[in-house]
Amino acid sequence: MKSYQLVSIAMLAAVAAALQFYNGVAGIPTGFGMTVDLAAVPVILAFFLFGLEASLYVLAGLALVITFASPTSWLGASMKVAATLPMVLVPAFAVLAKAKKSRGAEAVLWLSLVSFLLVPAADQAYFSAALGSGIARGVLPIAVVLAFAFVLSRVWKKYAPGYRPGVFGSVPLSLAVLAAAVFVRGALMAVANFYYAGPLYFKMSQEAFVAFMSGVSFPLFGAGVVPWYLLIFFWNAVQAAVEFGAAWVIAFRFGFADKYAEF
Repeated sequence: MKSYQLVSIAMLAAVAAALQFYNGVAGIPTGFGMTVDLAAVPVILAFFLFGLEASLYVLAGLALVITFASPTSWLGASMKVAATLPMVLVPAFAVLAKAKKSRGAEAVLWLSLVSFLLVPAADQAYFSAALGSGIARGVLPIAVVLAFAFVLSRVWKKYAPGYRPGVFGSVPLSLAVLAAAVFVRGALMAVANFYYAGPLYFKMSQEAFVAFMSGVSFPLFGAGVVPWYLLIFFWNAVQAAVEFGAAWVIAFRFGFADKYAEF
């Protein structure tokens, strides 16, 4: 990795830290511990400019800041990492599928993504039946996505050394990637919040967390209108669109991809 890229990564990590510090001012509280903010924008921008490895470094820096300087500490950091990883892993899958130039390889890559959707995040009966099963089931999908990130970073070095950000200058491709990332993120966060973050953050049982979520207002409609897991999915979709869209505009409409993406 070139020294220019290292300096750029450090600067983007610093910007992410600053945005995290001020998320209480510039962010939108959701009512269940999540704040829609801009802290992950530099992570996705790092991907657009330099690729997967750079984005993971910026995300690691953001996680350290949340761990040691945020009231949510390690719990907030783990959820931020888990929620943000799909926003760079899904685009990385798309790049790798194209780089390998194989329909079979492409099918395997996208099938891996679709497998996340098989998590029954929208199946209320599943969650009801699983009440009281402990936080391990919430930690597991986070561990899986971390393992995916590790493996994909190794594959990235081998198959995407010639990555250029211009591939995401295509609006249709970027929208397709965003849509896939939203579904992966939403399913992951519904499971992680139900089993892991919700009970630990609010210090309550899973049953109590579900009851608490029924009192959280859904925008424009009020409380108790939609199931709790759709509420989590909705706010994660909003967060994904905000951070991905902001990073995309900076990279491709403000010309950062042409000016600063150096390889």
